[in-house]
Amino acid sequence: MKNMKPLFTLFLLAVYPLLFAQNSNKELDEKYRQLNRTSDSYAIRLEKHYDSLNMANEMKRQNNNLNAFYAEYKKREDKAKKQMWWRIGIGAALLVLGIIGITRRRKKTP
Repeated sequence: MKNMKPLFTLFLLAVYPLLFAQNSNKELDEKYRQLNRTSDSYAIRLEKHYDSLNMANEMKRQNNNLNAFYAEYKKREDKAKKQMWWRIGIGAALLVLGIIGITRRRKKTP
């Protein structure tokens, strides 16, 4: 354990300059920048492509949800309309029975 501390400090002293080493080749730097620009533009185009695909899928999903919602809405509306007609029919039948009952009573009372 006593020998580890000096060995570790020597190792750090040897590696330290390598950590901050820079490449001074200008041609290589220019090629690296150019490669970064082309890869960035390719990445941007690829991202736009995926965004448009995601947006198309999202639009399709929303359209399907909207169609399902509209179908459910129409089903409920048809059910409500059917119930309305039944109620109107029952009300009309009761009205007719009431009128018939009243007219019979008037005929019996003279």
